[in-house]
Amino acid sequence: MPTYAQKQDCLDYTAGLTVDNDADFDKLIERAEDDIDSLLGDHPLDEATGRKLIFGDLTFGKARAVTRAVCAQVEYRIEMGEAFFVRGQVDESSGPDFSRKGKLPYIGPKVARELGGAGLSRITTGRARA
Repeated sequence: MPTYAQKQDCLDYTAGLTVDNDADFDKLIERAEDDIDSLLGDHPLDEATGRKLIFGDLTFGKARAVTRAVCAQVEYRIEMGEAFFVRGQVDESSGPDFSRKGKLPYIGPKVARELGGAGLSRITTGRARA
């Protein structure tokens, strides 16, 4: 069961998002929460939820920022497709009709903006403790 964000949070955050299967969407939110937790690095887990942040201990603004960051990551996961997150990233690839340089990030670009607005920008470097 998602901890940092719920289905309605993500529907409100992302214009035009539709959900066909609630259980699959909950799993997608949980994967996005895992992504946000991965930003915290070596941080103790809350025994009740298995998450790195105790949501009830956060201020309203920080809790809202974490929820919005999860929703941004859900949006990014949908945009990139789940297969993107299991393929290795390389610095450069090319073929007969294309060429790419640089790795695409596993964390969506909107996540840092959402966290930074509440003073949680250090989370994106793995040094924060909320």
